[in-house]
Amino acid sequence: MYVYQADLFCDYCGEDMCDSLKDNGIEDDGDSGTYPQYHNEEDSLTDSPNHCASESDCKAWEDLRFYGMSDTDPLRGAEDFIVGELLAEGLTEQGEQYVLDILRACPKTPYQAALHVLWVRTYSVGVWCVEADSGNIYYAWGFSAEQAVKTLVSVMQEKNETCDGGNSEYDIENAVDEIYDIPKDVEIL
Repeated sequence: MYVYQADLFCDYCGEDMCDSLKDNGIEDDGDSGTYPQYHNEEDSLTDSPNHCASESDCKAWEDLRFYGMSDTDPLRGAEDFIVGELLAEGLTEQGEQYVLDILRACPKTPYQAALHVLWVRTYSVGVWCVEADSGNIYYAWGFSAEQAVKTLVSVMQEKNETCDGGNSEYDIENAVDEIYDIPKDVEIL
């Protein structure tokens, strides 16, 4: 990834900008304000997902139609079918919480829903579910089963629901399942 003029760019776009500047006789002075500076994103953590700032002009763009958008979906404001590459930075704890909060937020535009599918696949976010003794099924996002179980325990205790007669972390941990085919129109906590 490259840092240039307070923006982040994918390797392809950053290298392209460096080549263009070199062709115009501008040399690297070590200042990201005047010349793109390389940074290994695999060594960095971020508090939210970052996409290449070249947006739809990105050399490694992502087409959100591959993540659930259709050609007939309305676009609002700055939304586009094409977004800049999702940079390969890891997420901090705050970054994971940010992604989970965004995934839980409803309603979503088709653009937001497709963008979130891209994030879920890239960051390996899973969905776990548990069936309460009452027959209600609860779903939770998580970067791990442990993370989802904590959410499910909190919700089930709040709603006075039980699973196999209890609602402790142990009870739910033994009953929770990761799911891959998420039913439409269900609330995921």
